[in-house]
Amino acid sequence: MFGPFLTLLGLADDPSKTHPPTTPAELTAAEQSHECDRRRAQIQRLAAYLKAAHGRSSRKRLVENIRLVSEVVIWSDRRNPELLSLVIEVGLHQHMLALLHTSKDGAVAVQVLQTFSIILDSVSDPKFLYALFSNNFVNDLIAAPIDMDSDEIVPYYVAFLKALSLRLTADTIHFFFNERLTDFPLYTTAVALFDHPDAMVRVAVRAITLNVFRINDPGALEFILHSPRCAHFWELIVCSIKDSYDDALRILVDMLPMRRSSGVVATSAVDRAHTTETQGWAAVDQVLERHMGLLAYVNDIFGLGVDRINKRLTAEFSDRILARTFVHAIDTGWRANASPEETLFMQIVTLFVAHFFSIVRHSPLLVDAVTALFSTDSESELTRLAHPFIPSPFESSRTLTPWLCAVLEVLRNKAISPTALV
Repeated sequence: MFGPFLTLLGLADDPSKTHPPTTPAELTAAEQSHECDRRRAQIQRLAAYLKAAHGRSSRKRLVENIRLVSEVVIWSDRRNPELLSLVIEVGLHQHMLALLHTSKDGAVAVQVLQTFSIILDSVSDPKFLYALFSNNFVNDLIAAPIDMDSDEIVPYYVAFLKALSLRLTADTIHFFFNERLTDFPLYTTAVALFDHPDAMVRVAVRAITLNVFRINDPGALEFILHSPRCAHFWELIVCSIKDSYDDALRILVDMLPMRRSSGVVATSAVDRAHTTETQGWAAVDQVLERHMGLLAYVNDIFGLGVDRINKRLTAEFSDRILARTFVHAIDTGWRANASPEETLFMQIVTLFVAHFFSIVRHSPLLVDAVTALFSTDSESELTRLAHPFIPSPFESSRTLTPWLCAVLEVLRNKAISPTALV
């Protein structure tokens, strides 16, 4: 009924396009054989080109040929898996690894990493993947000389590491972790980027570590928990959380003179102060977002249910955050002779306590936190959570509001047994 209208708009159906294009499944046997021969020849041409391309090919042509590798590999995986054996035989993967070692062109490195990532994400043939991972190739690829200062290359490199981590299973971990040599390049390389300035890189690194922990391999866990190259990681996590408190305090202390200023000032000065204060609150928002992201990551680790990791992380958090930060800040900040900065830090920590109880769901750590924060102060015979509610020179909504939020989150957290609050 819309035919005439579509004709006026020039959108009428073309009769020649009414039949769908022929799909590969509908090709005749002869056509399928011809396509397989063409792909076989393409694989051999790509191998010959990439082998001889070191320093003698234009960037555009080289990048395009590397891209074609992923195309032909995925086609072979879906249409003719037997061709995947030829991919390994002619060494396409080895030639791309060689390019990472010899090429100084960032565009070439990016395309090689992207090609491997696409292959890892798309190929399902287990024999091909095992062949790709064998002979220590995967670790040689991880250890390739990558410019870690390049904002262009690092995101692709981390995406490649993440794609590798998604292929980790109890059957494939021995390709990545060499128990005899106590070497685990995928993991050690990832944790070295844990506090990278790029937020997307940090998120990818967290995903990689979670994929590693999830396997729960005894040998790998021993390395992760006790190797000198990895033991610091648990401290790094809680120190990053502690840095959020210090960063928030630093920003707010810098803003105190602006909030205390009074008297008649020039309009330009007021505008500058307002702009600076707005920037300060924006920076605080970033700190809060980073803190909540770290707590969510910690909770994800706990959620994997790997007992040895959970005990280690609980011990680190209880010591460095609960005892040295939460309890210390409260005990120091509520005193009548506390400095404004100490009181401010107590208020900041209180908000982060609320974050903690709203996100974390690991019962052993929550019990430790409740015990620490609700324990009785021997001097005042009051629980720490009662401190803000007693009369003091610093009693204000700025103190009460975050503490009320913290108490509310304690009561709302279903992972805390009611008996722990008695």
